[in-house]
Amino acid sequence: MLCHHGRKDIYSGVGLSSPSISSFFLSSRASSSPASKRLRAHAMSFANLPSLLSVLAVLLFTRFLIKVIYNLFLSPLSAIPGPWYYATSDIWLTLHIVRLRQCKAIHELFAIYGPVVRVGPNKVVFRDTSAMRNVYSVHKFDKSAYYKSLLTSV
Repeated sequence: MLCHHGRKDIYSGVGLSSPSISSFFLSSRASSSPASKRLRAHAMSFANLPSLLSVLAVLLFTRFLIKVIYNLFLSPLSAIPGPWYYATSDIWLTLHIVRLRQCKAIHELFAIYGPVVRVGPNKVVFRDTSAMRNVYSVHKFDKSAYYKSLLTSV
């Protein structure tokens, strides 16, 4: 069977009576005008789109999985007690903030885990000031003379 562009239809043996749109764009036609070359290149670029999207999805999932593993087991904050799902992302705390239950949720965590609780990948909350002083103490390191000159005693 002859197509409208003067070639024998390559799909006639497969049971197709007319060429499909993709074969029309992807076939090498006798006329190689710039417009037909652009159409072929455009159709070929969309042919690789599903494989590119699947590769992108796999890369994003792998990045997320590595981040979760780091936050749970390798982070310096991993020794601080708290729910494991709070350590993976800030979504849980954000949900409590949106529902206006942040204070109640954190007090419930203090009752379960103690005076220091990890509530996010990079967030730690304290119940009392003595625990906070142990973490944020500034007297452990010697300060330079320049830093001490900035301090004023009023």
